[in-house]
Amino acid sequence: MHLADASNDEERMTALLRELLGRTQLAAPVYELHLRCAQVVPMHPSHGELFATARGEQEGLLRLIERLQARLGPEAVTQLEPHDDHRPEHAFREVSIDRVGTSRSPKMDGLSQSAPRPLWLLPEPIPLIEQQHRPVYGTPLTILSGPERIESGWWDGQWAERDYFIARDEQHALLWIFRPRVPDSASRDRWYLHGKFG
Repeated sequence: MHLADASNDEERMTALLRELLGRTQLAAPVYELHLRCAQVVPMHPSHGELFATARGEQEGLLRLIERLQARLGPEAVTQLEPHDDHRPEHAFREVSIDRVGTSRSPKMDGLSQSAPRPLWLLPEPIPLIEQQHRPVYGTPLTILSGPERIESGWWDGQWAERDYFIARDEQHALLWIFRPRVPDSASRDRWYLHGKFG
């Protein structure tokens, strides 16, 4: 068990141990426990915060991750890591959080994104119908911006040639749609919904 930061808080330790032991299968009755500390660090006096600060929010997030790892196991708690790929479905990877408090921040020099992209991508793009030369998703969509052309993926056999657009439906929800740049017979003149903006 790893802590997000140095602590001598008995309630915090008890809560974490309760989570950890709650998912532990015991082969026989347990009569005693030993707690061993691999690293002792000096404690700095903490000053209470009158107002919420970024540091306090970060500590809260780290403690949440710490508790989830204790309850579900370290391998079950993951984070998204940016990946240097222009194709939206390959632009992020799910990786495990190796240790509480560590974060990876890879350089994204190759991806200077000029157009906004939604954080919520659909697992598979949804084909849209077209009425009067306008894509329809529940209601006719209005194209707000685009195209953003993506041509990538020759190296792994998942070639993508798409023109992406930001569209708005009649309820003012923003959607990320595309049409294949070189349509085949199955997708000729067809639009696809690939993501939604928050």
